[in-house]
Amino acid sequence: MAVRVEEVANDVITYVRARFATQLASVATAATTAGLPAYPLPYPRNESYLIGEPSRYRVYQAPAVLVVPLRSDRTKDPTPQAEGITDFQVVSMLLVLLIEGRNEEELTRICMRYAQAASESVHNADVGTSANYTAVVYVNGIDYGVTFTRDQAGQRVFRKDATLELRIHYRGTFTMG
Repeated sequence: MAVRVEEVANDVITYVRARFATQLASVATAATTAGLPAYPLPYPRNESYLIGEPSRYRVYQAPAVLVVPLRSDRTKDPTPQAEGITDFQVVSMLLVLLIEGRNEEELTRICMRYAQAASESVHNADVGTSANYTAVVYVNGIDYGVTFTRDQAGQRVFRKDATLELRIHYRGTFTMG
């Protein structure tokens, strides 16, 4: 059985979309409680969740969340199940958070909070939406990208990203036909 990478990517987006606002609110409360500066953490619009690589030349409706499939490695369970054969695969994906703002330090802090909320949304979660498979996500690491700037209507706008490296353990069962 070939892994349905597109289906898994869609499931990651669906899962994050359903939990991200709650996690952002939790991270904002924790930051304020810890005495850190309060910043607005708006959650992405539904149309700002995309599959594909980010481009620094494209204008996104920020904040945006992009899922980038990288690799799928296959191994097989040597013991057949009663109803079929279980297929194990490890899928590597990136979850990219793009944030824009007018103040570099504020943007950097907001970027770290978005990464924390996204990580808490998906780490160790089964994002699979089908009864035929599970897809458990592990966050292997977070990369905080460099800050880019562009001119928008005569004002400087900064763009920063945080990229979560996801390792997804996919396990599907299919029947022999």
